[in-house]
Amino acid sequence: NLVFGAYLISIICDTLVYEYLNTNIVFKERIFYAPLCVLIVFISSLILSYFANLITKLIMLIIKKLYVLFKYLKNKIKYPKIIF
Repeated sequence: NLVFGAYLISIICDTLVYEYLNTNIVFKERIFYAPLCVLIVFISSLILSYFANLITKLIMLIIKKLYVLFKYLKNKIKYPKIIF
C-alpha cells in the first residue's frame, strides 16, 4: 500500500526536485547529481506516502466512530410514528 502511494506521489517530488536541478545546476554538471536526485525523490515519496496513508487511516477511524455513534443514537431515540 505504501509503495503504490509512493509511486503515485513521486510525480510531485520528481517535479519539485528536477525543477530545482534545472534552474540551479549547470547542464554539464547535472549528471553528477542524478543519483542523489533519484534517492531524494524515492525517500521523499515514501515519506509523503506514509503520511498520506496515516491521514487516510485517521479519517477512516473517525468515520467508523461517527457511524457507531449515530447508530447508537438512532437506536436510543425513538421517533414518534406519524401517519399521513
